[in-house]
Amino acid sequence: VSIFIFHFSANILVRNSEMKGKRVISKREMSKADQCTFLSYQSVAYGTLGDVAGDVSSIEGADLVATPIAAGGHLAKGATDAAMIAMDCSSIPFDEIKQQLNQRFNEVDKKLQKGAEALENVTELAEKTYSSVEKMRVEMREGFNHVIATIENANTKQIITGINQIIQYFNDERENINNRQKEDYVAKLQEPASGNFLLYLRKSRTSEDGSLHSLLFKIINQELAIPNNAADNNAIRALFALFYGTQTFISIMFYLVKQYSYLADYHYQNGNLAEFNSNFDHMKTVFQDFKFTLIGINTSNSKPLVNTVLSIIEDVKNKRFIRNLRSNLYQKIIKSTKSLLDLREKITKMDLPIIEDTPKSSVLINFREKSSSVPRIETPILKWTPGTVVKYAIQYEQDGKYSKISKWSNPITVQRLANPYITIDKDRRNRLVFRQFGNEKPELISILDSSQNEFRDIHRDLYNAAQMPYKETALGICRKLIDSGAQVGASFEMGRKSIHASATAGNDDVARLLLAKNNGLLNVPDKNGYTPLHIASERKNNDFVKFLLEKGADVNVRTFANELTPLHLAARQDFTIIVKTLMEKRGIDVNAKERAGFTPLHLSITSNSRAARTLINETPAGINIKSNSGLTPLHLAVLQNNLSAAKVLVKSNKKVKLNEMDNNGMTPLHYASMLGNLEFVKYFTSEQGIDVNAKTKVKNWTPLHLAILFKKFDVAQSLLQVRNIDISTRADQAITPLHLAAATGNSQIVKTILNSGAVVDQETANGFTALHLAIMNPNTETPQFLIAKGANINAKTNDGSTPLHFAAALGKTNIFQLLMDKGANIKAENLINQMPIHEAVVNGHLAIVKMLIEQDSSLMNAKNMRDEYPFYLAAEKRYKDVFNYLESKGADVNEKNNDGNTLLHLFSINGEVEVVQFLIQNGADFRLRNKERKSFFDLAVEFGHAGIVGYAIEENKVDLQEPYRGKTILYHAICDSVKYDRIEVVRYFVETLNEDQCSPLQEAAAYAHLDLVKYFVQERGINPTAFNNDNQVSPLCIAIVGAPCGFVKSCDTPERLDVVEYLVDKTPDINKECDTQQSTPVSSAVYGNKVSILNYLIRNGADPNKKVRGDPPLFIAAMIGQYDIVKSLVEQHKIDVNTRNKEQFTPLHAAASNDHIDVVKYLIQKGADVNAKGDENLKPIDLAGEKSKAYLRSLGRRFFRNESPSKSFEIDKFNAIMPEVSMSGKVSHDSNFIQHISSGTRSKSNFNSAKNKMYAENSHVRSIDVNGALLLLDFMVRVFSNRKMNYAASISGIKSRSNSEAQAEALILTERFEHLLNALIADQSIDSLDFSNVHSRIYKAIINGNPNGISEMLCSYAKEYSELDPEKIEKLLQEFETLTFTKSSEIQINEKFSHALFETCGLNRPTNVLQIK
Repeated sequence: VSIFIFHFSANILVRNSEMKGKRVISKREMSKADQCTFLSYQSVAYGTLGDVAGDVSSIEGADLVATPIAAGGHLAKGATDAAMIAMDCSSIPFDEIKQQLNQRFNEVDKKLQKGAEALENVTELAEKTYSSVEKMRVEMREGFNHVIATIENANTKQIITGINQIIQYFNDERENINNRQKEDYVAKLQEPASGNFLLYLRKSRTSEDGSLHSLLFKIINQELAIPNNAADNNAIRALFALFYGTQTFISIMFYLVKQYSYLADYHYQNGNLAEFNSNFDHMKTVFQDFKFTLIGINTSNSKPLVNTVLSIIEDVKNKRFIRNLRSNLYQKIIKSTKSLLDLREKITKMDLPIIEDTPKSSVLINFREKSSSVPRIETPILKWTPGTVVKYAIQYEQDGKYSKISKWSNPITVQRLANPYITIDKDRRNRLVFRQFGNEKPELISILDSSQNEFRDIHRDLYNAAQMPYKETALGICRKLIDSGAQVGASFEMGRKSIHASATAGNDDVARLLLAKNNGLLNVPDKNGYTPLHIASERKNNDFVKFLLEKGADVNVRTFANELTPLHLAARQDFTIIVKTLMEKRGIDVNAKERAGFTPLHLSITSNSRAARTLINETPAGINIKSNSGLTPLHLAVLQNNLSAAKVLVKSNKKVKLNEMDNNGMTPLHYASMLGNLEFVKYFTSEQGIDVNAKTKVKNWTPLHLAILFKKFDVAQSLLQVRNIDISTRADQAITPLHLAAATGNSQIVKTILNSGAVVDQETANGFTALHLAIMNPNTETPQFLIAKGANINAKTNDGSTPLHFAAALGKTNIFQLLMDKGANIKAENLINQMPIHEAVVNGHLAIVKMLIEQDSSLMNAKNMRDEYPFYLAAEKRYKDVFNYLESKGADVNEKNNDGNTLLHLFSINGEVEVVQFLIQNGADFRLRNKERKSFFDLAVEFGHAGIVGYAIEENKVDLQEPYRGKTILYHAICDSVKYDRIEVVRYFVETLNEDQCSPLQEAAAYAHLDLVKYFVQERGINPTAFNNDNQVSPLCIAIVGAPCGFVKSCDTPERLDVVEYLVDKTPDINKECDTQQSTPVSSAVYGNKVSILNYLIRNGADPNKKVRGDPPLFIAAMIGQYDIVKSLVEQHKIDVNTRNKEQFTPLHAAASNDHIDVVKYLIQKGADVNAKGDENLKPIDLAGEKSKAYLRSLGRRFFRNESPSKSFEIDKFNAIMPEVSMSGKVSHDSNFIQHISSGTRSKSNFNSAKNKMYAENSHVRSIDVNGALLLLDFMVRVFSNRKMNYAASISGIKSRSNSEAQAEALILTERFEHLLNALIADQSIDSLDFSNVHSRIYKAIINGNPNGISEMLCSYAKEYSELDPEKIEKLLQEFETLTFTKSSEIQINEKFSHALFETCGLNRPTNVLQIK
């Protein structure tokens, strides 16, 4: 493992090996950015930037303040390991922070006036959704870039390239527009059609060639995003591109809605009502069109994009091979799928918060007076001049939702009178009425509730007159309008009234008139909470402020959102005169805090600071008071680089706290040091009481640490000159200034610190010295200086890494040479036994590899904890230059390890297709087999790596038709892919090569692989009830019997039951025979000892009494000793314990004859008749084995009726121990299950032949029955003694075998013989032996009643294997001991010899023989 992965992995030294010689290997190709990401050292996500921006938004120059605050937060949250600083992963990204903050403030600057937006709710909805989608896109952007760089399929690449071009243009042009000021921003959005960005984006949803929609549907319709196997990387990349493209499609939708909403409101506020309507329509159309394309709207035949993409992802998730997929891209898709699901649901339920109806322009205009008491107003007055045209329009509003604006009414020419009466239609909604004179800007003149339909057009004129610049004229007009009925409390844009208008202009006489009519207007707020006093204070209308205060205006009143008082506004604007006026008001709260906790003094810290001086020197303002984030006014003075304000604070009589900390633990000196404000630093350090060694609360950083960390080296040098500076102070992780100086590569600071007495080898908490860190930094001067100053060149970090390790990993050739020249230990090992040679190889630094090998060639064989040596690592990394160099020095690409695995085998196991290709291209022998006789191709099949399988076949690295284990390589490859549940490899064989040998459905059923069974039945259309050609057995019976556990009860698993249930559902008749030997599913469950399957079958209609060749299931279970089956049949399914077979024998006869004493006792306990007579009047005791006979006799005469002396009944000993079905407990790793299963799990009426217990298997030979052992014993005796054993006495009593019985015995003996040869002879030539022919000859010998000829026949196959050395003989004897329980110690070898085959087999042998007892 590279040092950069290993060192920072928390307490993880190495991944455990899965098996000896077969280890999972992680890729090590990591750029510096990758390393930083891996170490979690990349810049923290700036999710808090918006909060920071909001916190300081009330401050002048907020962007300057926000950046260092955000950086301080980053510093508090970020890692503190010195190594990541040296790797430059921790550089605080000031520029990035500033850019993001500027964007935030830019958005604030472009924001329209709050309260004057008709579509504010639309904008908010679009912005919220857009932001959430953008967050998803940012998280996946890196993955999409990887897709662009690695996609291989030409067609897919062309499509994804097109998608990328659209995305890039969207990103770039959006950024270009966002950086513009408001007016330029609007102009850019409204460019002519040919270059209009918004119109271009709207085409994204069209089907025209090259649009984003058409490109995404090319991926969908061509099924490019559906992988065929786990190695189909192109499909996974296409799926990622499809997902990312869909995210972008949604982002474009809400970006368009947001921009059209903005444009509509912009024109609304500017009185361009026609433009408002136009953009209102654009916004509405975009939303509806894109929503239809994304999710469909009540349309059954549509193909909505989001639904389609989610459906594809679900299909991919359900593919069997996907669970083994190792793909970061796929994991990112799955991780983000829930967000897309949530988004779909949100969009489905989403409606724009608008009113769909457009009002009619039915307006009645009447200039005649309604009452003689109301004076008429004659023209000219304000804009009412004779000959001017006036017209009106209407807009609906309800619960914050707005409609389009109606068409203008028919224009009326103004003549002698002004201010007509207006009548409009009644409606349940509020109606906003607009007026336009000629071509001037329209203005809102009235808001009518549902009960109103008539008003006089006079109130807006009062508002307009109140803000006229000429006070006397304004007062006269206002008095006239009020006398004529104008309402002083009427509201207009932003909820402002005439009193607000008078405050804007400073018309205190008008205000006096208004308040005389309604004194409640004194503190009336607009929609944003601004009172007349707020407006006058912010407009610097001092006389108006004094007037309002005299009238009793609330001096501490606050705005709604930011909670600003009038004093906050005046201080922020540096209006000293307003500050002084407000301070004269008794009860003013000079320390009032706005929403972020800033006082007026905080906001007054601007460039001129006149208001600040006033507040500090003339008011009780607190100079140490903190904001919500802990900032004092002195902090802000530093952050705004306002030294004069800082001096005023420090020199005041209020005793400013120089060392006060904010919430991040930062003092003003910390910020000055971090920002590099040298003047501030010098000023602070000259002040008494300054704590130059103050530490932050969280990470214990001092100002000196921050100055070095932020590379403000002039500040650092200045701090180092301070008399009481602590040069050895330690931050978290024991990081000192020396460590940071070395890590940041500043040799001058290093020299100054060392010259001041610092210890050169002081260590961080992770054991890093300055030398370690200096080597990791690009600067080469610092490590040379440290070495010259006596730094320990063999110092070890906590993980055991020395400076040489880091120099080797980073390719620092000169430093490496210097360290070697100084005597550094080139064999130093870290905790995972990694040496510098491993670091050099894994990072591809050939020059350092050469230096090491030339120094000590034994390093060629140096192994780390994972047994990885340089040549192995060079192959894995595919560094050809390093690989070739090591080969030239003696490395062998075909060298085998203890398991016989070469590099090609190991990387095939791990699925490293690129490495496999690299090795073969560079001389690896793909024909070599390991000790298990497996090639790299076999291992790729076994471990499910379809990419390597496909490569081997397509590049002719394997001959699929080559004879192998009696079949072909292809046959066994298909079998093994099914056996090991490798569906991606299965698909490759079945779909790509169109091969389906090996009865794959039966094989999948045997191993209980439900997904594969479904695949073969549902996707490949294989008949689930058909018998296979080889053994004439149905999938259901094979699934019930099972592999590899056969009769073992533990094989009765839920997974197997799932397969059985599936196949039963596909089987019309559950009682139908499922092989050619009349077996049924129930009898198969009995033979297989599958209790849960048996119970399921019977519950679902299977007949528990159906006989198989005359034997009922309970009889069969008793005969072969299946106690649990017997118990289940009797107790759960109420089967008669005295049921009889066709020869009238009972289950008790069967159990007793095979001496199954537990079953015998149970049956008798449940009422079995001990005197029941079967064929030839035989009772159970007549047939009983030794234990059963003794037990039956012990029961006494009370159980026996008319018992006569037992007639002599001699059981054929050879036959009595022959199992009914010779099936192994497990299936060989080398052979498929179907080759091992017999013609079925049968019962036979002659129950004298009963199932015997299987002997345990060892690593070479499975359990074997006794008659098989006897035959093999005969073979071995012939081998070693040249004598034949005569089994005639035993064999003479053998009754004829049925076809299935003979097949079963022949299969077992063939398998045992194959294993004996494999155990003795490690030679590939054995693969050419046709074991199917061996089986055929053994079968004929058994069926013809000539078992004595079997040994001679086996001998004939052994002639070509004549070399047996003593070691092989010993191994054979051990095998023999396993087979027969004959102790090898009892076999005397009188003489060692090299040729020990027997004359009977026609082979020469020495005269000395083995004596076998």
